[in-house]
Amino acid sequence: MLEPLKSHALWASYILGIFRANFAQLQLRVNTHFPLTEENCTEGIFLEIYKHLDQETKGMIQWGQCVPERAKAAYRISSQDIDLTRQDYAIVWIHAQRSKMRVKHPCFVPIDFAKQVISNAQAAKRTCPFPNHEPRWKTVTKFAKDEFKVRLVSNYLRKRFVDIASKTTIPPSYAAFIMGDKTRIQQTGIHLDLIYGTGLRFIDELTEQISKSKLTEALTIPQ
Repeated sequence: MLEPLKSHALWASYILGIFRANFAQLQLRVNTHFPLTEENCTEGIFLEIYKHLDQETKGMIQWGQCVPERAKAAYRISSQDIDLTRQDYAIVWIHAQRSKMRVKHPCFVPIDFAKQVISNAQAAKRTCPFPNHEPRWKTVTKFAKDEFKVRLVSNYLRKRFVDIASKTTIPPSYAAFIMGDKTRIQQTGIHLDLIYGTGLRFIDELTEQISKSKLTEALTIPQ
C-alpha cells in the first residue's frame, strides 16, 4: 500500500539523519520522492469546485479570500477585532501573534458581506466567523481530490490573492501589507515603521487604493 510505504520511507530517512548527526553516517539512501497522487489546483478547476459547494462553505472561502491569512487567524478571529463602522469595508485586524508572519495588519472585507457573516455567526451563537473551518475545508479537499484529482487546501487562497493582486494596479507594498507578508513588504523597500507611523491615514489610503484598483471585485468569486 502506498501510504504505509511513504511513512516507512520517511521514518527510514529520519533514522538515517540521526546517524548522520552523530557522525556515524550510514551508506544508504532512501527514496522519499514519490509521484504526486493529485495535481495542484488551477483557477478554472477551483471555480468549478466552488460552484458545487453549499452557501456556508462558499461564504467561508470568500471570507478567506478577503482575509488572506493562515486559516485559523482568518476564520477564528474574534468579532471584537472586526470593525464594522465604515460604509465601504469592514476592517479585520489580525494581531501579530496570530499572523503568519507575526505582523499586525488589517484586512478589508466588503461591508455588506462582512455584516452578513457576522450576523450569521451571532445567530449561531458563535464568537468568530467560521469556527468550524477545519472540517469544512477537509470536506472541500476530499471533494477536490475525489472528483477533480487536484489538491485544494486553505492556503490556496493566499496564493490566489497574490496572483490576483499582481494583475491589478494596487501597489505591491499595499498588497503585501494586507497579507501581513513582512518579507514581501521589505522587498518593496518599505519599512513597517513608515506604515504604522501614518496611523489611520494609511487605512484611508489603503481603502482608496483597493477601490481604485478594483481589487475587491477581482477577489469576489463568481457564484
